[in-house]
Amino acid sequence: MFCLLTKFIQVSEKSSRKAEKVKIAKGLVRAGISVDIVSKAIGLFANECTNCSIHYKIGKKIKEWRLVREYTQKDLAKKIGITRHKISKYEQGETAVPLDKLYEIAEALLISITDLLPESTENEVENELPSLIEEYKKIENQELRYALIKSLFEGIRICEEKVRKAERIKVAKDLVKEGISIDIILQTLGISASII
Repeated sequence: MFCLLTKFIQVSEKSSRKAEKVKIAKGLVRAGISVDIVSKAIGLFANECTNCSIHYKIGKKIKEWRLVREYTQKDLAKKIGITRHKISKYEQGETAVPLDKLYEIAEALLISITDLLPESTENEVENELPSLIEEYKKIENQELRYALIKSLFEGIRICEEKVRKAERIKVAKDLVKEGISIDIILQTLGISASII
């Protein structure tokens, strides 16, 4: 179980790091900073994927299963007692799905919660994910399974917060080196001057 939790958090960290870079890049471009400078400071290519966060991947799975069951967003929302707009936000990866809602969604779709977890083959850690999920499915004690998933989501949340802060600080320092105004950097990245 610990191995599953650790590996999944590692996958989440990589995903969160790239998603945060993309989010920062969009904000900087909107602030009028050259795409070339943004690309150099952040280390992204202009054509890189914007849909790489763990929330987006879970949302995509929700949508896939919803369509398999031939439910509209409104149908699914009604089954779990939330708005269609909230389902839309989950599916687009704009909002993290709380653990209790993820369970309710899985139940409404007549699937296991693990069916909503992302599968990926991008790197060595992610290649292990399907086998780790299979190990999780072998755990018969429901309370233990729930505790593991709860720990997993808390680990992902903590990881995302750390990654967000670290990426913003790194990008801010790189932008200062590129001669970008500190006021623009602070405003766009939402950090304080004491961090730079």
